[in-house]
Amino acid sequence: MRADYVVVGAGAAGCVLAERLSRDPTVSVVLVEHGGPVRNPWFRVPKSFYAAMRSARYTHRYPVRVNGSGQETWLRGKALGGSTVLNGMLYSRGDPVDYDDLAAANPGWAWADMLPAFLAMEDHALGASPDRGAGGPLPVSVTKADDAVLQAICGAVASMGIPLVDDVNGVDGARIGPTSVTIRHGLRVDAASAFLAPARRRPNLVVADDARAGHLLFDGPRAVGVRVRRRGERLDVTARRQVIVAAGALESPLLLERSGIGDPEVLRTAGVPKRVESPRVGRRLIEQRSSPSRHACTPVWGWVPGSTPRPNGSSPSAVTSWTADGRSGPARTSWPR
Repeated sequence: MRADYVVVGAGAAGCVLAERLSRDPTVSVVLVEHGGPVRNPWFRVPKSFYAAMRSARYTHRYPVRVNGSGQETWLRGKALGGSTVLNGMLYSRGDPVDYDDLAAANPGWAWADMLPAFLAMEDHALGASPDRGAGGPLPVSVTKADDAVLQAICGAVASMGIPLVDDVNGVDGARIGPTSVTIRHGLRVDAASAFLAPARRRPNLVVADDARAGHLLFDGPRAVGVRVRRRGERLDVTARRQVIVAAGALESPLLLERSGIGDPEVLRTAGVPKRVESPRVGRRLIEQRSSPSRHACTPVWGWVPGSTPRPNGSSPSAVTSWTADGRSGPARTSWPR
């Protein structure tokens, strides 16, 4: 299999890259992904991401050691859409000052450079503004502040002098407001449905799913392809122009290391011949950490009355309510209710 561009990984970055590159009808693109399409319709229910994270079909589990604190298991998506098929759908762009700090050593990453990309990507339910996009491929909605718990929390924080805002991504500094999410009409929107699905009709884009990337292929010092295992057979996917590694924060450095690119000591321990000494590969990864806290309310909120209580309203009757009431109820959002 050969194309002008080979993109390894069909997560958030890979889906966007495949769509953008294949806009040019004169170039060919192959998108390689370990997983396949998500066919289970329940995975479109926002609250069902708790079930998605338990699915061996759509997740890859990585055993990791965290700064000497013991072993953990980190999950990543294994499907067209990558981890966007099982994440919490929260849409947070980050603070402009952080982008400007990043640009000090990495030109092109300043907020002034990044904001136009966000504006082009977004289709925000609150409409267009100087800091918000509309008409783009990625729907962004705002969680409705229609229950007493959320209203009480927002009101309490606002009473302390912290601004209550409609769009937490639209302002800087301390603020509180409804959560922005990639949900439309009560359905999850992942990278595959937002970016890849419209592009798959193009004849110059081939999606090679169910293809596990083993290592990169080289012609001298230049990467020219990737060797994959697809449906029990070995397959070399080669590029005339570029190989783009977009396999995620965990799999991308693993792919580089399996290809002989990385810290010499790590490669030696793994028995991989060194091709390029690059000691920072796989370093400085910061995972999002959280400490859940649960509280009882009187009267009861957070699940459908009469159902067995489960975290964040993810009970069977909550999902039933979602289907019966036009994709409404506790299951319509990923946020605790």
